[in-house]
Amino acid sequence: MDLVERVENTRFLGREFLVWLWFKSELHEAEFSRADGSPFELWLDSQLGMRYMYEPTERIAFKGVAPAARVEAKLALQHGWLPVKARVCVTLDAQDYSFVFEADALAKTGVKLPTLTENDSDERFFERMHLLEVLDELINEQYSEFLQLRRSVVWDAELAGAIVAWTRGEPTLSEKAYRGMVQRSAKG
Repeated sequence: MDLVERVENTRFLGREFLVWLWFKSELHEAEFSRADGSPFELWLDSQLGMRYMYEPTERIAFKGVAPAARVEAKLALQHGWLPVKARVCVTLDAQDYSFVFEADALAKTGVKLPTLTENDSDERFFERMHLLEVLDELINEQYSEFLQLRRSVVWDAELAGAIVAWTRGEPTLSEKAYRGMVQRSAKG
């Protein structure tokens, strides 16, 4: 299989990752932990674009305050619509980041970084590059956790059902139960 085929055959992972981020942000009330245990906040904000999985040309967009929290967005998930674009906000060490996550390309666009210092242009450039690295590292950690879960038996046996229940507004996992799933998926 050539590279283009591999990319096309795994493009669904970006959409599933976005569903998982959405689920996890609501499950943990936007409070996450990094690999080193340090806390940060992550939530979907102001923009959510979805595409119908059986007819890729059909799209809907939710905009405004907390569109991911709207009943209509969860109903769309229940009926075969998957997120393809969302504005994601992150607060880490009292610094605010935001970007639009393009699920099919696993890309961040429209990145907004914390306020830069008033230093000269060289220092500002290096500070900006550092902040971009911090954001990339944080999102890569989340993607690694998602892939670890997605590749384990925990995904089909427990997590997928919990995500479906969440779309219906039914009680789902506790944070402790979720952490247990992550630990079990790490063991194989």
